[in-house]
Amino acid sequence: KITAPIKASRGEILDCYGRPIATNREGYNVVFNYASINKNTINDTILSLIKLLGNHEWEDDLPLTDTAPYSFDKEASETSIKRMLDMLDLAHYATAKNCFDALVKRYSLEDRDIKQQRLIMGVRYTMERAGFSISVPFTFAEDVSDKIMTIISENTDIYGENGVSIEIASFRNYDNAS
Repeated sequence: KITAPIKASRGEILDCYGRPIATNREGYNVVFNYASINKNTINDTILSLIKLLGNHEWEDDLPLTDTAPYSFDKEASETSIKRMLDMLDLAHYATAKNCFDALVKRYSLEDRDIKQQRLIMGVRYTMERAGFSISVPFTFAEDVSDKIMTIISENTDIYGENGVSIEIASFRNYDNAS
């Protein structure tokens, strides 16, 4: 028996005069589904999505800096760095370079340039940490534009066959005017 959580939209909040304080709106999330993923092309799919998103943020919790020379992210907690070292089976004194090299090998990124390696490993690491599986889809990006939603929906041969789908989600808006 497989179960999966479904997020329900939250109730609206009104002030004593009936004016909205918090309301809901629908938007789109880009989601990876484990059962449909193509393990041979996942790295290409991630790069394609990153390019498509442009300046829109995507999920990347890797505790390494975003730009070379790669080092441990100063904003990352010691716990998150230790978790990464444990996942990679590296000693506590391992360097950021040791971690980077281990991730390149873990996610088969040897044939990529260093920028692509960092982009892909950030997403793949976050997927793995989130428990991505048959029963746990991975939300790659939240609240994407209608344009991005349309491109992904219309290109099922590129995205759909590689485990990517669009899901409608509820997002909270807070009205500060009242």
